[in-house]
Amino acid sequence: METHGLSLLVISMLALALVKYKTNWRLYFVTRVLSLLSVILILAGIELHHGGNIPVEIQGWFSSWMPDHSHSSPWLTLSTEIALLCISLGILLRHKVVGAGLVSAALALWLPLISLIGYSYGHNSFFGAMSPTSIVLVAPLALATLSLYAHHGYVRPFLSNRVSGRVLRTQILLAMLVPWAVGFLLLRDAHPESQQTGPLFVALVTWFIWFMVYASARTLEKMDRNRRTAERRYARQALCDPLTGARNRRGALLETQVALGDAQAGGSIMALIMVDLDEFKKVNDQFGHQVGDEVLVRVSRLLSKSLRPTDILARWGGEEFLILLPETRLNMAVEIAERLRATLESDMRLNAEGGTFDITASFGVAEVGQGEVGLYEGLICADQALYRAKDQGRNMVAEFDGVEAEDLREQLEGQAREMAAREPLPFSA
Repeated sequence: METHGLSLLVISMLALALVKYKTNWRLYFVTRVLSLLSVILILAGIELHHGGNIPVEIQGWFSSWMPDHSHSSPWLTLSTEIALLCISLGILLRHKVVGAGLVSAALALWLPLISLIGYSYGHNSFFGAMSPTSIVLVAPLALATLSLYAHHGYVRPFLSNRVSGRVLRTQILLAMLVPWAVGFLLLRDAHPESQQTGPLFVALVTWFIWFMVYASARTLEKMDRNRRTAERRYARQALCDPLTGARNRRGALLETQVALGDAQAGGSIMALIMVDLDEFKKVNDQFGHQVGDEVLVRVSRLLSKSLRPTDILARWGGEEFLILLPETRLNMAVEIAERLRATLESDMRLNAEGGTFDITASFGVAEVGQGEVGLYEGLICADQALYRAKDQGRNMVAEFDGVEAEDLREQLEGQAREMAAREPLPFSA
């Protein structure tokens, strides 16, 4: 049983359409023209094959492409034509009606499946048969058309690398093998009429089981996706300050831990800046806590806007903020802190019913990654520099350099151990 010329022509056109679509999406109009022309040829071929009214001139052209199949089943040609029609529609509807295009591509794969099941049972003439040559040509085209929908939500569960995707593919394989084995046992000595419809029935059962397995897998995949989204949202909430949107204390420790590891691995230095709003208690007492919260939000936004994309801002607690500056030496960090201090001083005047109030801040700067200065030692150094700025009159920048850290080595190590015991480092795993 061979494939007639019209089918070969359409198969060649569809193969060219898929190649053009895969290699250069800008030539999609070529794909659409070839697919549309294939639909016209197939519909005309079906009409002619089943006695339709077609002009004599066109009938003569089609006859040269269609050899005589009077001794074979009429379904031999029709099944191939329907499969090619479904492939053409699957390509045409890729960007228009995605659901209908996906169903068409799936149906194009189902028709060769019927033939494969029938031939595996040793039946060479049965309802829905397709020639072996047509199977070899049509099945890859159908798979290639289905691959156009690989990123669609309906296909994604099949391709997932998660456990659910692997289980689904195993279930699909079993859903194909089990009905085939049962059908083989039942149809081996069945009545000839049953042998005609048997492959179709087995294929229907196979696709029904596939659909049920897929529907349940898609539902579970959707539930799992919602769970993962909720987990990510809760994880972000656990590491972010709900008022300002900046990282909270735990998030700051995690980010600083990761950044310090990268800095030490690359042999670079990073800096920490501790920021504390001056006399913030007066803001709450004079204007109320709601205004105080608004001030914290404005300060957080202003600091974040003034920092580099690689810098990290966190609300360390109360009116205190922590800034992490990757790959930044102490002198550069001091310049950045001075610029932030001047920005707050010029842009953060509070005007409310309780009067006016100038919002200023004190800054403590320390270097981390230098010698034995670790994360906790750096935090303590930045905090001590901050207290120095407070003692010297507020609204200023103070630094804690490496020489001081070496002189206070034992004291810093003791304080760092106490801080580590009180606030252990969070891990992302």
